[in-house]
Amino acid sequence: KTWRMPLRLSSIGASVRSRRDSSLPEGSPTRVVPPPMSAIGRCPVFCIQRSVVIGNTALPTGEAMGDGFMMWRQVSQTMDPMDCGALLQRACLARELNDLEADAYRAPFPDESFMVGARQFPLLVPTGPDDPAVPANQAAWHVWEQWTKPVLTLWAPGDMVLGHLQRVFVDRIPGAAGQPHQTFEPGGHFLQDDRGEDVVAAILTWM
Repeated sequence: KTWRMPLRLSSIGASVRSRRDSSLPEGSPTRVVPPPMSAIGRCPVFCIQRSVVIGNTALPTGEAMGDGFMMWRQVSQTMDPMDCGALLQRACLARELNDLEADAYRAPFPDESFMVGARQFPLLVPTGPDDPAVPANQAAWHVWEQWTKPVLTLWAPGDMVLGHLQRVFVDRIPGAAGQPHQTFEPGGHFLQDDRGEDVVAAILTWM
């Protein structure tokens, strides 16, 4: 049996990976291409896009991202050390990550020499109209604004960085109309870690 799972996009890097080859018809296998700005995913993802779940992310085209993101952008350049485990622990508002979970997030970054991507990534998010990533994100929005397959948004408004952006996707993507969008409170930026069981339940009910 073949399961057609929804593609889930969460956080800025994942959302920008939604840039796809718009020459492919919607019914075909789709190549979701990570952009140069993505420090998270280096490999193309192949999937049949029958439905999409979007959570706590952004697809910016040079507009202001809000005070929360700009504060994070500044802090990401100065914090010493950049403790990814502690960052995840602070970002989760509904539960506490245990020490093993926090250590798992620290593991890829044993010292500062491994932090180059993590520190550069916030600087690569287009926050001004002249940013070189703006045309690619505009092209991605051109696709999403014609997307009629089902799109569900699951959001944590308590995310100080991107919690205010759910309506952007609901209002601009035709496939999001009439869907049972949800918000989770308490909940932080890393919704899949903070409210993982609730996110899974929402997706399974929707499917």
